[in-house]
Amino acid sequence: MKRAQTFLRYSSWLQSNFQDWDPWNRAMCLQYIGQVGARAGPASKGITLLEALRFGRYVMDIPTPEGLLSEPQLRCRAQRLMISKDAYHPSRPLRATELATLERAMDAGLDLRYVYNLGSVIFAALSRSRWSDLKRVDQFWIESAEFNGEPFGFVEARTKFHKTATNLAKKQRYLLLVAPLLGVTETDWSRHWVRSMLELKVDINVEPFGAICRAPAHDGTLCARSCTSEEVGVFCQQVL
Repeated sequence: MKRAQTFLRYSSWLQSNFQDWDPWNRAMCLQYIGQVGARAGPASKGITLLEALRFGRYVMDIPTPEGLLSEPQLRCRAQRLMISKDAYHPSRPLRATELATLERAMDAGLDLRYVYNLGSVIFAALSRSRWSDLKRVDQFWIESAEFNGEPFGFVEARTKFHKTATNLAKKQRYLLLVAPLLGVTETDWSRHWVRSMLELKVDINVEPFGAICRAPAHDGTLCARSCTSEEVGVFCQQVL
């Protein structure tokens, strides 16, 4: 599917830029991979196109000319673009002490919207979820009880829109997101989180549920849009 999507993007570009076009034309391939940047595509554009062309010839029996795959200028330009790619600098993981700080902050009398955002972050951390997995949740529920005088249970959700849904069979299966009521501290963070949801008019019983962490609207309520990972990162840094 990845190789097919690359070739479809290349074909769409050819159709929109040329009246008469040939996907095996060397000059057109060079022109396509030469357009990179914020709007035209990533620096890996050339390498992914060559991989798609090889896959088409050697796996799918598409009559791609072998001379195009070994064309020196095409290969060199693709490699030069990859060298110019910015280095990847991922954010460091959240420490357990920092997660404990966030959990204790749920019981510190913060603004209602802060409590709502913090609960979403804690749920993402304890359920080992990607932030993108929480954008379109199908169902949300809580299973709670008591054990030895302490709350016991889980905050649960399920979604079909996740990164690992790469084929039709996986897209029809739910990904379950499960977080314990008690995290790394003794604070019942989920109780404060659910209270903030109810006061902000979030219906936890509706299906589909929508975004776990919704962005604030201008009037102080919540809109349907999910907060981005960048916005949540800035929020966590400010709280910590």
